[in-house]
Amino acid sequence: MIANILFDLDGTLVDTERVFLAGNVAAAKSLGLARTQQDFLPLVGAAGEAETALIAQIVGSANVAAFTQATIQYVDERLDHGRSIALPGADALLARLRQAGRMIGVVTSSSQHHLAQVLANTGWQQAFDWQVNLTHGRPKPAPDLYQHALKTAALTPNATIAVEDTPVGVQSALAAGLQCLQVPDLAPVSQAATAHLDDLAAAGEWIMTH
Repeated sequence: MIANILFDLDGTLVDTERVFLAGNVAAAKSLGLARTQQDFLPLVGAAGEAETALIAQIVGSANVAAFTQATIQYVDERLDHGRSIALPGADALLARLRQAGRMIGVVTSSSQHHLAQVLANTGWQQAFDWQVNLTHGRPKPAPDLYQHALKTAALTPNATIAVEDTPVGVQSALAAGLQCLQVPDLAPVSQAATAHLDDLAAAGEWIMTH
């Protein structure tokens, strides 16, 4: 039986990817650059040095710092003052797993600041048994963050599954020795995923029957 579920955050449980894309466009515009959300799709799932390199390709290396700061300001404002960005079915899935006695964690390549903002926005401050963020290791696709979760919570890999939305996340979970469900959103499907589900409700059904 799957006793432990480790969720990715952005794009998996919350609709922040579209907020970031809108922020990317606004940030580019503030720098006098005409870009569309389509231009920034390669950033979905990226973090760390890989993300920085992609940003440099899209807006120019001289603009990386200003672009990043402007994007963060845009996202911060939306998360702090907007409605909940929980994806459809997220609240119900977390409640269902909790009621069934499953243990739940969040494993994200985002900063502690961003994670705290999202949890406040959604009201999920007490929703997770474990929280792992970028302070705990290299960003995905490195396996560090999932390895940290497994080690610190003393989880057994064969009783634990990850839920991700991007190939980068799937790669990270698999590299840590976990099975990984993918609920694709803006990123492509990963053929390496254990299973592909259309939405979070379907992911819940898969988990409850395994």
